[in-house]
Amino acid sequence: MPTRAPTIVPARFDAGIAPSRRIGLVVLSSDQVGEGAFHGIAEGAGARVFTTRVMYRYVPADAPDQEDVELAAAAGQLLPEAGIDCLAFSCTSRSAEKGEQAMIDLLEAARPGVAATTPLLAARLALTQLGARRIALVSPYKRSVHEAVVAACEGAGFDISASSCFDLALGTDFARLTPAAIAEAAIAAADCGSQAVFISCTGIRAVEAIATVERVTGLPVVTSSQALAWHALRLVGVEDPAGPGRLFALV
Repeated sequence: MPTRAPTIVPARFDAGIAPSRRIGLVVLSSDQVGEGAFHGIAEGAGARVFTTRVMYRYVPADAPDQEDVELAAAAGQLLPEAGIDCLAFSCTSRSAEKGEQAMIDLLEAARPGVAATTPLLAARLALTQLGARRIALVSPYKRSVHEAVVAACEGAGFDISASSCFDLALGTDFARLTPAAIAEAAIAAADCGSQAVFISCTGIRAVEAIATVERVTGLPVVTSSQALAWHALRLVGVEDPAGPGRLFALV
């Protein structure tokens, strides 16, 4: 029996679910925390977030540029037809180890014409916006990675008054680290004449610790996911967004 030709129905279009303020987010394959934290802040402020993942390895890739190739490919897969207004890469330590500008160059080459940000860049801008140069820095990383982040912050002109790390290596342990433990470490590190606290790593529940640390220390707190969302929102034109911490209270 011959197949009956379908009836062609006239289409009606609107602007779509996200005609503007589209943020492309690249997270590591091991991430359990950063994606949700970023979505909660950015979408709560009126942006729309589209996420993809890139492989995370616990040992270096066989080829030096393999991770960069994979990251560029992942970024290129984000809404290739509709487009995005901003590209955010959710990994502080890799940005520190590669270099802030080199990471931005890689992201912008993967999506020409699209503004890009990383937690390291965003944290630097956030701390500068808060008027803080003397920083207490806390991370979950193993010591060598922690020291790379400290060096990156010092290279950006910050004075690291105190730093501490949990010396962890696995993303699963990052996700299991309690907000209370993060807050306690940040409060202890802040007792050195610091002007702000920076809690590095998108893979830990640091956003949940912001209010406690700010209340106890009296200092503004910047975390990787919070700063990344804050900067991405600025890049897509969201004015005066609501969000956690004193950073979002700035006019």
